[in-house]
Amino acid sequence: MLPVFILAIEDNSDREFVAALYTRYQPLLFRRAKRILKDDDRAEEAIHDTMLRVIRYLDRIKGVPPDELAAYLATIIQTVCFDII
Repeated sequence: MLPVFILAIEDNSDREFVAALYTRYQPLLFRRAKRILKDDDRAEEAIHDTMLRVIRYLDRIKGVPPDELAAYLATIIQTVCFDII
Protein backbone atom coordinates (compact mmCIF):
# COMPACT_ATOMS: atom_id res chain seq x y z
CA MET A 1 0.00 0.00 0.00
CA LEU A 2 1.30 3.42 -0.94
CA PRO A 3 1.85 6.00 1.80
CA VAL A 4 -0.82 8.67 2.04
CA PHE A 5 1.67 11.54 1.73
CA ILE A 6 2.21 10.64 -1.93
CA LEU A 7 -1.30 11.98 -2.57
CA ALA A 8 -0.11 15.41 -1.41
CA ILE A 9 2.02 15.76 -4.56
CA GLU A 10 0.08 18.08 -6.84
CA ASP A 11 1.57 17.16 -10.21
CA ASN A 12 0.12 13.87 -11.42
CA SER A 13 3.28 12.82 -13.28
CA ASP A 14 5.39 13.49 -10.15
CA ARG A 15 2.92 11.51 -8.05
CA GLU A 16 3.14 8.57 -10.46
CA PHE A 17 6.95 8.78 -10.49
CA VAL A 18 7.18 8.70 -6.68
CA ALA A 19 4.59 5.91 -6.46
CA ALA A 20 6.57 3.86 -8.97
CA LEU A 21 9.79 4.45 -7.03
CA TYR A 22 8.12 3.40 -3.78
CA THR A 23 6.59 0.28 -5.31
CA ARG A 24 9.80 -0.81 -7.03
CA TYR A 25 12.36 -0.01 -4.34
CA GLN A 26 10.43 -0.52 -1.08
CA PRO A 27 11.72 -4.10 -0.58
CA LEU A 28 15.33 -2.99 -1.13
CA LEU A 29 14.92 -0.01 1.18
CA PHE A 30 13.28 -2.15 3.86
CA ARG A 31 16.09 -4.72 3.80
CA ARG A 32 18.75 -2.01 4.01
CA ALA A 33 16.96 -0.19 6.85
CA LYS A 34 16.24 -3.40 8.76
CA ARG A 35 19.90 -4.42 8.52
CA ILE A 36 20.92 -1.12 10.12
CA LEU A 37 18.08 -0.54 12.58
CA LYS A 38 17.25 -4.16 13.51
CA ASP A 39 13.55 -3.28 13.92
CA ASP A 40 10.64 -3.52 11.46
CA ASP A 41 8.78 -0.43 12.71
CA ARG A 42 11.86 1.76 12.65
CA ALA A 43 12.72 0.42 9.20
CA GLU A 44 9.27 1.46 7.94
CA GLU A 45 9.76 4.87 9.53
CA ALA A 46 13.08 5.17 7.69
CA ILE A 47 11.41 4.31 4.38
CA HIS A 48 8.78 6.99 4.89
CA ASP A 49 11.42 9.57 5.83
CA THR A 50 13.40 8.56 2.75
CA MET A 51 10.38 9.03 0.51
CA LEU A 52 9.76 12.47 2.04
CA ARG A 53 13.34 13.40 1.12
CA VAL A 54 12.76 12.05 -2.38
CA ILE A 55 9.70 14.29 -2.70
CA ARG A 56 11.60 17.29 -1.32
CA TYR A 57 14.39 16.83 -3.89
CA LEU A 58 12.29 15.38 -6.70
CA ASP A 59 13.93 17.42 -9.47
CA ARG A 60 17.34 16.08 -8.46
CA ILE A 61 16.06 12.50 -8.16
CA LYS A 62 14.51 12.66 -11.64
CA GLY A 63 17.95 13.57 -13.00
CA VAL A 64 19.60 10.43 -11.62
CA PRO A 65 20.22 7.84 -14.36
CA PRO A 66 17.90 4.82 -13.93
CA ASP A 67 20.81 2.40 -13.50
CA GLU A 68 22.11 4.46 -10.55
CA LEU A 69 18.77 5.05 -8.83
CA ALA A 70 18.87 2.00 -6.53
CA ALA A 71 22.30 2.97 -5.19
CA TYR A 72 21.20 6.58 -4.79
CA LEU A 73 18.12 5.57 -2.78
CA ALA A 74 20.17 3.12 -0.72
CA THR A 75 22.51 5.96 0.22
CA ILE A 76 19.59 8.15 1.23
CA ILE A 77 18.05 5.46 3.44
CA GLN A 78 21.41 4.78 5.10
CA THR A 79 21.65 8.46 5.99
CA VAL A 80 18.09 8.45 7.30
CA CYS A 81 18.81 5.35 9.41
CA PHE A 82 21.87 6.98 10.95
CA ASP A 83 19.76 10.06 11.68
CA ILE A 84 17.22 7.84 13.45
CA ILE A 85 19.92 6.14 15.50
